[in-house]
Amino acid sequence: MIRRMLFLIMLSAAIGGPMLAFDPAIKKQLTDSWNQVASSRPNATERSTPLAATSTTDELLATPSHTINPTLADQGPTGVQLPPLEGAPIYDLREVFRFDVSPQWVTNRWARISTVLANTELKGMRTPLVTGTAPDDVAGSLTYYFDQRHQLQRITFHGFTADERRLVALLVNEYECKPLATLDRGLYVSKRSGKPMSGLRITHAPVVRASAPHSQMKIDLEINRKGSKLRMSDQFRAQLRLDERARR
Repeated sequence: MIRRMLFLIMLSAAIGGPMLAFDPAIKKQLTDSWNQVASSRPNATERSTPLAATSTTDELLATPSHTINPTLADQGPTGVQLPPLEGAPIYDLREVFRFDVSPQWVTNRWARISTVLANTELKGMRTPLVTGTAPDDVAGSLTYYFDQRHQLQRITFHGFTADERRLVALLVNEYECKPLATLDRGLYVSKRSGKPMSGLRITHAPVVRASAPHSQMKIDLEINRKGSKLRMSDQFRAQLRLDERARR
């Protein structure tokens, strides 16, 4: 029970807001979701389609302005089964970190989604994400940003993990991110014409508790669509400049 409560606190901090921190109904739904994840999802050695490290191939900047699928019960008003709050089971990170999805796909997969605005051109759909309970699973806040044509242009994630290697493999192999020198746990950036396009920052949590292994490392991720004219967000670029000035 203590581990589950620490996990909920960690997830609430990642999603960033009083909505999750103080709403008892959402806390209950997260507890139920965590129980389901822990009891039904395979661990890292049992995944059917693992992402091997050798394979080839702002957040929290705005207060949610609108909530989609606000019902927290297991069933909707017509008795239709709702998807779990943290989403359908995920066995490969490429199932959610991908650009061939639509707003309808997002609403069909998650039961609670908040909309946010990145700028006048992009509208975000934000949801909690829990991929499982293995050390290389992630938990936190996932946001898809769509343009006016409803085409996905940006994905961001802010959360925690105990083993970043599976996520790093995805960024290196699928999105051409390269490791950069840093005093933190890890920094990976892809560039176009010398300008940063996508990035992954991994930092050690200020406090690491043995009872909450998934909170060992903090993740800040931004992926922008390949071939898009969209640049990396001002917030992520500002953080990269701070890292550079601090010689990280």
